[in-house]
Amino acid sequence: MKKPVPLSHIQRKAKQLKKENPTLKHHQALDEASKSFGHTNLKNYKNNAKAYKEWLPIALEAGADAAMNEQAERMAAKLNLVYPLFQSFKVPVQDLIDIFKRKKHSDKEIQSICEKESTLKEYLELFLLQDSLDDIDWDLVTIAPYHIPNHATVKNLVYKYGKDAFDEPTDADVLYVEGEYEITCKIMFEHSQEDINSRNDGFFDDRVLTGTFELTIDKNKNVTIEDIDIGYDW
Repeated sequence: MKKPVPLSHIQRKAKQLKKENPTLKHHQALDEASKSFGHTNLKNYKNNAKAYKEWLPIALEAGADAAMNEQAERMAAKLNLVYPLFQSFKVPVQDLIDIFKRKKHSDKEIQSICEKESTLKEYLELFLLQDSLDDIDWDLVTIAPYHIPNHATVKNLVYKYGKDAFDEPTDADVLYVEGEYEITCKIMFEHSQEDINSRNDGFFDDRVLTGTFELTIDKNKNVTIEDIDIGYDW
């Protein structure tokens, strides 16, 4: 259903028509103005405007339902691809922990060894993507209910062993990692009549979310999030 122009447009057009043709009566000018915007007369315009006002909330709700269904389907499909890959991903966490446990290494040496093991970075990226796909309590839900995470990247990673987040000694047999991350998402902020009329690639637009994280990885590759946050500047 096409959105009617505001009544002020009709009134402005009618005023113009009366200037051009002073013999026109006010109601005639309004009818003629209504015709110029695709209506048979003023009464027809008002009826169409009323019908549009009643139809719009229903259409928008249907659009939201469609977006939610689309999101659920696409997130499920993405998770079905990512989760098995994450579970079977080969990363030598146990070997690294055994190395650090057998012989004391400096923080600089631990950082260097872990940085050379590129699979660690890939494993963290898979984990964060899987976590964002699987976590319905993710902070983003309160900002943009309709979102589809597509890709995760991490940077500025800091690796530690034998120390906690506060650089205090710990007996925990885990690798501690902190860093920054980005989640590339398709996000629907709002849907309008224009979205419904001209929908091409769904209601979703590309956005990048940024955040920081702190986590630990044990010998069995189990990841425990110690702290995580996300930022959005739209």
